[in-house]
Amino acid sequence: MAIPASISSVSPAYCDALRSMQPIRHRVSLSHISVAPSRLYLARARPLQQHDTPIQFRRTMLARAMSTAVQELASEPPVRRGMIQLDKSLFSKSLEIWSIVVPAKDVVAIRSLIGSHSLQLAKISNVLKDERIDPSDRMLLTNAPSQDPPPERIQHVVQEHGLRLLSYLLTLDYDYWTADQILRAILPETVVEESPSGFAQTGHIAHMNLRDEYLPYKHLIGEVILSKSHRLETVVNKLDTIDNEFRVFKMEVIAGKPDFNVTISEEGCSFGFDFSKVYWNSRLQAEHRRLVASFAPLSVIVDAFAGVGPFAIPAAKKSCAVMASDLNPDSARYLRENAESNKVTERMRIDCKDGREYIKHAALDIWQHPFGPPPTKPAKRRTAERAPAAPISPFRPRRIVDHFVMNLPASALEFLDAYRGLYASIKEDTEYQTALIQQGRPLVHCYCFTKLEDAAAAEQDICERASLSLAYPVTPQMDDYRLVLVRAVAPHKDMYCLTFRIPAEVLHAQ
Repeated sequence: MAIPASISSVSPAYCDALRSMQPIRHRVSLSHISVAPSRLYLARARPLQQHDTPIQFRRTMLARAMSTAVQELASEPPVRRGMIQLDKSLFSKSLEIWSIVVPAKDVVAIRSLIGSHSLQLAKISNVLKDERIDPSDRMLLTNAPSQDPPPERIQHVVQEHGLRLLSYLLTLDYDYWTADQILRAILPETVVEESPSGFAQTGHIAHMNLRDEYLPYKHLIGEVILSKSHRLETVVNKLDTIDNEFRVFKMEVIAGKPDFNVTISEEGCSFGFDFSKVYWNSRLQAEHRRLVASFAPLSVIVDAFAGVGPFAIPAAKKSCAVMASDLNPDSARYLRENAESNKVTERMRIDCKDGREYIKHAALDIWQHPFGPPPTKPAKRRTAERAPAAPISPFRPRRIVDHFVMNLPASALEFLDAYRGLYASIKEDTEYQTALIQQGRPLVHCYCFTKLEDAAAAEQDICERASLSLAYPVTPQMDDYRLVLVRAVAPHKDMYCLTFRIPAEVLHAQ
């Protein structure tokens, strides 16, 4: 909707219609009166643009109408630098504003008449009860400070409809401000340029990775983060990098209780574990969903770095046959417990082995001992009696792995050599040759990091390292090749998923 640049005044009904995106009403009806709205003259602010959208027009109208005093009140909390222990009472700000006493049944209509003069603050209701007024009335808060006369528009509505004005003390306390605003108000000016309010949440735990300059204030930062979410009970700070063989890192509790046992729900599955003993990254939920969605039911999946099961458990839930292992004994234990709690133990085989060894073991184990048919739920009695008997197709077990998942981005590329000669010992077997034709060669999904930000350079870097380990050229021309940017882990560090179908020359290499 184009707004002519020459507009200098707009009727309240027109303004309200744009705000609510509803058809314009030329008259505003109360429960007992009907009035034709007068014109509302706009204060000075950003000029209206000819091609403003209705949303842009609304924002301009609200910005113009909000008083400078209210803007200043809601801009930032009081500055309390040097605070050692969090004191929430020190972050309150107040302003006396005008309110209109309105019969409860007429609040919507009166608010429409005063238009953008009503108070518009996030998390603050502009309609309240008050002990000073009749229980059947409400206080409609405006954005006009009571130290000044009310705007003409408000005076006109109050006089025309026999209403009255009251002063109201608007208070914005600690709960109004965001964690980022509070931290910028209490940390030294030398470190507030980038407020350390970001964290990853795992169950009731907030996991932070504070830079060195914030460490002297870590407990204060933790208290602020903890206080701003009712879902959090523990805040931890990472003490080192994930560079050990079990992918776990040391952490310290900087706020809340030292409880690391969490339960996570993801994609209809439940995962329980001790966060201090295993690897889990909640920021990979979308990637877990994407990859599992690519698995067809009854596919055979080998997850060589399974962790507690974010890929393996959902895959088993959709009737895939899953071989899963993790070198970390705690991860393997929780993986078994999660398989049991999610009722997929019949579709899984779980181990605790080195990834390279497990890839070779799992491929031949599936060939020699294929999974049986997936368990079926018995039909309800009435349904079984009414439905005609369907012909039963013989179940043909899949004996070749369909997907290998390698979620160890720090070093998974180095394990690609495990696929050389994977099926060399049975390549002459006619049953294997037939199964290979029917199922196709396995797909590999290998997660990795690169420090190159340019997409073309990153792809070249990943393919070169993969080729070196596989001893075979990994290029975009390979069957089912795909390189997916998963997430930016840190500045100059991105995570990718490299997918390709393993060449026959690799599978059968001597």
